[in-house]
Amino acid sequence: GRCDRSLACAHSVYIGDFGSVTVTRSRFEAGSGGHYLKTRSGQVRITDNSFDDSQGRDTNYMIDLPAGASGVISGNYFVQGPENTNHYTLIAVGAESRLHPSDGLRIEKNVARFAPNVGWSAALVGDWSGERITIADNDLAEGISPFQRKMRMADVKERLQQMPGAVALGRKIADIMGVGR
Repeated sequence: GRCDRSLACAHSVYIGDFGSVTVTRSRFEAGSGGHYLKTRSGQVRITDNSFDDSQGRDTNYMIDLPAGASGVISGNYFVQGPENTNHYTLIAVGAESRLHPSDGLRIEKNVARFAPNVGWSAALVGDWSGERITIADNDLAEGISPFQRKMRMADVKERLQQMPGAVALGRKIADIMGVGR
């Protein structure tokens, strides 16, 4: 689910940059594009919810904290469906920016499963923040790992610029491949 190209999609719940947000005892199901819960709040409490993507179409993350956040995500039940378009991550942390610290975010006591006919693997948490996140006591189906470290393109470019010869090598590869002509 991408909502950045004028596609007919919408996040199920989108909450802007408010100080804190609490979402509890709610059911998210059969999404039609975008994320089920997206919030730019710096402090979150997301507990005891159900995220059922088994009938979803063109959906994305179950929970997206694009600017980072601290707090707790606990007691939730996740089912990732076969029509999910970004199926490598269920909970995304800091994928767009590091506006808020994620240090101390706790993701614990959740259950994560795949719907029938899902043939890929995924991570419960995809972390772009690089901060200390506690992931503990989650009940994960086979094929769902607890954590995967991610990098934004800006971070990759910054690291490459710090490596002697990396920029020249990149230009040489681009020239060989005819990129940029």
